[in-house]
Amino acid sequence: MKIIDVEAFIPHLPPEPPSWLSHIRVANPMSRYAEYGERRALWQGPLGPIIVRIKTDDGLEGLGLGGGGNPACFIVEQHLKRLLVGQDPRDTERLWDQMFRASLPYGRKGLPLMAISGIDNALWDIKGKAAGQPVYKLLGGATKPSIPVYATGNQSAVYKSLGFVGNKVAMPYGPWDGIEGMKLNEKHVADAREALGPDMLLMLDCYMAWDVTYTLRMAERLRPYHVYWIEEALPPDDYEGYAELRRRISWTRITTGEHEYTRFGFHELIQRGCADILQPDLAWCGGITEAHRAAQMAEPHGIDVIPHVGATASYHFCLAHANAPLVEFIFRAGDGSELVPVQPFFSGEPLPENGRVRPPEVPGWGYEIAPEVTLERPHPTSESKGDAAPGSAGLGTGE
Repeated sequence: MKIIDVEAFIPHLPPEPPSWLSHIRVANPMSRYAEYGERRALWQGPLGPIIVRIKTDDGLEGLGLGGGGNPACFIVEQHLKRLLVGQDPRDTERLWDQMFRASLPYGRKGLPLMAISGIDNALWDIKGKAAGQPVYKLLGGATKPSIPVYATGNQSAVYKSLGFVGNKVAMPYGPWDGIEGMKLNEKHVADAREALGPDMLLMLDCYMAWDVTYTLRMAERLRPYHVYWIEEALPPDDYEGYAELRRRISWTRITTGEHEYTRFGFHELIQRGCADILQPDLAWCGGITEAHRAAQMAEPHGIDVIPHVGATASYHFCLAHANAPLVEFIFRAGDGSELVPVQPFFSGEPLPENGRVRPPEVPGWGYEIAPEVTLERPHPTSESKGDAAPGSAGLGTGE
C-alpha cells in the first residue's frame, strides 16, 4: 500500500449562531488589555481546524483533524506532502519522525505540529481501515466498557439533568480585575456547585489567564466548593509556576497540556512535576501518535491523561488507555446547553448517553465528512511543486 495524494482543507459549515464562548466574558491571556479582555472573539485569529485527506493506491482514504488554518494547510501541501507520497501509510513511527525532523528549522511547537497532527490522525484512520479495526484496537484495545464524560460549559443544571459525571466551568475574571473579580469568580463557582449538588465533579478552566499568586489566592477562596481540578491557570511555558502550584495546592489537582506539543513537551511537564493531569489536544499536539506516547510516559508517575476536547478521536484514545479515566464533551453551540456533536465537520460522532460514551465499532476513526460541510483547499500542490527540492517552498532553508 502506498500514499498517492495528500490534501489539506479548511472546513466550512453553514452559518450558525455564535458559540457561548464567543460572546460571554471568559478570562484569557489578553485579559490584561481592556480593549481585548472582555471576549475571546475580540482577539482570536482565523487559525481554526483543518482536515487532512490522504489517498492510497488501493482506494483507501484517511481523514485526520488538525489545526492551524490556512498556514497549516500550506505546510501540509507545500512541504510535508513530499515526504509522504510513495510511502506506506502504516509506517506511522517513521513518517512522524521524518515530518518532525524536516520541520525542525521552523517547528517543534505550534502551527507545524498542528499540521503534522492532521496528517498523523489521517494515517491512523488508514491503518484502522486497512486492518479492519477501530483505532482504539490498534492502540491496545479497550481498557473499560465505556468512558465517563464531563461537560464543559456554564449551564451546570442542564449537564446534571443529562447525566454527565462532572462540569468544567469557564472562569470569567483574572488578576487585572482585582478583589471584585475574585469575589465574582467565587460566586460563579458557588453557583455551579449549588446547581451540580455535592457529588458531581466541578472543574475550573482558567485558559492561561492567571498567575501564580492569583491562583494561590483563588484556590484558598474556593476550598469550600470541592473543586476537582484547576486547569491551565498559567501560560503554557511557565513550567516553574505550574510546579509551584502543584507543590503548594494540595487539596485539588493542577492540570495543563492543552497548548503543549510532542513527547518532549509532555516529558518536561512530567519531569518538572507540573501537573496531576495532562491534557493533550489530539489535533494540535502531534496527533494520536504523540498523545499515546504522553500517556505511556505519564502512567509510571501516577499522572492521568484526559485530552482537551472530546469527539471521536479522544473517545478512541480514552478507551485504549487505563490512565485516561474521563473524556471531555464541550457544549459548543448556542448558549452551551445543546447536545450536538463536538466536531460538526464529521458525521458518525457518537453522543454521550447517561454520562458515558464509546467510539464507533467500525474500522478507523469511524467518521466521514458531514454532507453539509464544504471543504476549501487553499494551497493545492502542483506536480512541479511536489517534486521541488527541499527548502524551495520557503520553509526552513537555513539561508
